[in-house]
Amino acid sequence: MEEEKAHAQAGSQTHEKRRLGLVIGLGVLCLAAWACYMLMSRKPAILHLPGGTRIIFLEAVESKTRGSLHENGSGLPVYTHGYEIPVGMVDKLRGWLPERLDRLLPGERATPGMASGFNSPVRSALWFAIDGPFEESQWRFFWVDDQGYETEANSRFIEYHGAWLGMEGNVPRSQKLLHLKVRSKKGEEQSFSGKGVLGEVVAEVKFRNPLRSNTPAPAMTAQTLPAKVGIGEHTFTLAGAMRPRVVSVPTLGLHLDLHLDGPGSKDGRFDMRDWTIEDGTGNVMIPVSGTFSGKGQEWDCAPWSDTTVWRIRFVPVYEDPKYYSADEIFVLDPMPMPPPAGFKGWTSVGWHCEKTIGGHTIRLGDVKSRGPNEVVFPITISPPVNGHSLQMLHAADESGSQTSQTSYGREKHAASLHLEELGSTASKLMGRCRRPAVGNTLTLTFAFKEVTPVEFTFRPEFKP
Repeated sequence: MEEEKAHAQAGSQTHEKRRLGLVIGLGVLCLAAWACYMLMSRKPAILHLPGGTRIIFLEAVESKTRGSLHENGSGLPVYTHGYEIPVGMVDKLRGWLPERLDRLLPGERATPGMASGFNSPVRSALWFAIDGPFEESQWRFFWVDDQGYETEANSRFIEYHGAWLGMEGNVPRSQKLLHLKVRSKKGEEQSFSGKGVLGEVVAEVKFRNPLRSNTPAPAMTAQTLPAKVGIGEHTFTLAGAMRPRVVSVPTLGLHLDLHLDGPGSKDGRFDMRDWTIEDGTGNVMIPVSGTFSGKGQEWDCAPWSDTTVWRIRFVPVYEDPKYYSADEIFVLDPMPMPPPAGFKGWTSVGWHCEKTIGGHTIRLGDVKSRGPNEVVFPITISPPVNGHSLQMLHAADESGSQTSQTSYGREKHAASLHLEELGSTASKLMGRCRRPAVGNTLTLTFAFKEVTPVEFTFRPEFKP
């Protein structure tokens, strides 16, 4: 009896051991499957360019706020992006060695540091390492959404203890996977009308979207089109917007059926600055090139089809002096010209002049020649402009003749101003204009006026 009982107990223990072994085995298999999944899901995303160069995705990095994006106080922040160079253990150990000993070791020791980057209205940037020869001027990068709509990426190539590529974090954010495509610039046909032809696709890759958020973006309410915004005697009307399959610098693409009505509107009474395009998910785009005509506006950037309501903003600034009061216009002392420089050189002359208007002190100085025909000069406004615009109305030589814009051929008078950097106590701008045809000085006339941003929120149409 005792023997049967012991035999049964031994059998039960054996069964328990087998069951425990089965559970452990299944656990090991599940752990191995999970490890394989994690390894596969984190497989590096690599673009293979013709010639063997590899572009390897590293990570998405968020930046801190630097200041305000535009000199006209549009309210959007600007972020400074840079990539922290990774330093391995060997390089860290070499850092403790005396310099004489370090020179005897092969290769160059990597030192900690930040690769200088770029400013952007987007908080996030995506960083890639480049393995192999790379000429940035040969390629265009495009983000593609799940419906096949493409927008050219804004990228920056940086060389600092390696080669790095930073891209603005403007991507289709609702997608699980990002789709990055590379086109060769070989065979491109440029066109100022935006009807250019792109080169062929040479590489593409899909990888996990690091900027995807499970939290829905705050909904934007679309206006009923046509929508109108009045500025003084003039009215801006947005009647529609069309997004083509591909948007890029050579082809442009995003068409805004935007019109200006009012006295003299056909002559272009406004300089429309500080354009931004948003989709409500964190994507903020700044157009680089575009056209404005009686047929509307075309720009070289646009969000994707994963969002159905967009917002455009711009600041219209009067160009005609008749729209400014006497208190808003001021003339500076004659500005001396530095000697002409070569196309790649700089010359300068020490000079400064300042005026106080509307509670702001505006200071110009350090005039530099940029090439043989153009001069540039820093402008500081203290306190910051905060919703005002500084517009250059005239730049007259010693005969009284006005100079003309040199870089873009758009404006009747001298060049308008663009933002260089915005600090906490002053707005820092950069002015530029053509050298005088007569004499060696220029007399500049400016207007300083409060401006009203224009905003439209709308549903774009998508070309099939």
